[in-house]
This record gives sequence, C-alpha cells and structure tokens, in this order.
Amino acid sequence: MNKFVDDIQVLVDNADALYLTGEFEKAANTYYEAAELAISFQLQYLSKVSLYLAAAKSYIDINDIRGDECLEKAVDVCTTDGKIDKAIEICFDIGHKLLVEFEDQVRAEKLFIKGDELRLQRERPHSCVLTEFEEKDFYGDLKKAFEFRQKFQVTETLSDGTTTTHECNSSDNCLALCRICVSARTGLDKFLKDGTEEREPLLYRTKTATQKE
Repeated sequence: MNKFVDDIQVLVDNADALYLTGEFEKAANTYYEAAELAISFQLQYLSKVSLYLAAAKSYIDINDIRGDECLEKAVDVCTTDGKIDKAIEICFDIGHKLLVEFEDQVRAEKLFIKGDELRLQRERPHSCVLTEFEEKDFYGDLKKAFEFRQKFQVTETLSDGTTTTHECNSSDNCLALCRICVSARTGLDKFLKDGTEEREPLLYRTKTATQKE
C-alpha cells in the first residue's frame, strides 16, 4: 500500500508543479490520473475527493467541460461513502465559484439543483448560519466574525484516525451550505481575509503613531 501511496504522491507533486507553471490541462490530467489510482487502491474518501476537485479546478480554469465529470465523480465518491453533507457542500461551494468567478450561470445552476436534490432525497435538514453578509455587522469585531465562520464548520474523524474540518455538520441539525448562505459565507471569508491582512496592521500602525505623538 505504501508504494501505491508513493506513486500517487509523485503524480500529485507533478500536477502541482504543472499547475504552478500554467499548464492547466496537463495538471488536470495528472490530478485525474492520481484520483483514479486512489479509487483503485481504495484510499479514504477525502483523498479521492480532493484529487477529483483539484482536477476539476484545473479543467475549469481553461473552460474544459471535463471539469464537470470530475465534479460529478467527487460527488459520487462522497455519496458512495455515505458523506452526503460533504457532497452537498461541494455542489454549492463549487457552484457559487462558477457563478461568481466565471459567470457561468448554467453550470452553477446545475450544481445548485444537484445539491438541492441530494438534500431532499437524503432528507438532510438545513438551517442557514448566515443568510446575508453585512460588513457593518462585524466591522471592528474580528472575533465575532471568526465565531460566525466556525459555525459553518465541523471536525470529522476519518476511518484512519485523522481528522478533517469542512463546512457540514453530519448531525441531524445539518448546517451544510445552500445557494443562499454560501454567498454570505463568501462575504464573511473576504471580510476575515481583509481584516487579518489589512485592518489589524493598520490599527497597529495608527496606535503606534498616536503613541509617538
């Protein structure tokens, strides 16, 4: 098994290097090959999913329709392994990115519908953590923003004993994403990113300047 894992890691390293040099199609093909090997070697579901998603992202970057197949396979892996909430998360998370970053409403809506269908078919309840992001509700209070962000996440223990954190709650009170709260979460993420990179240094510089005066 270790040799198989090493073989997959070599492919992933090669794919990462190709992606960084802008060779997106070659990177996507290599990620996809690694994902297929992970399937044949029966690695834990998150490894398989992450590889299919990496392939999908690379294909999407060059507007290659094969990205849709990779997304479908990632969702199928989740549902086969009983990780329905993770499958729903992928549908709404990637769907939102397609809509916002690539302005691809058709493909985004296809994923949104898939997520809605999974939630309905598997009877997964949902309650939005946040339906609309308003910066004024959090401005100057990064702690409050972090606390809200954590409500979107849950830590799951995998079969091999490792843990992973993602956007879904596998309990009966599932807080997985939907087409409404995924947009609010994106706004919250941007606020936190801006806050940690810009606001805190700015506040520090302002305070220091005041002290010098």
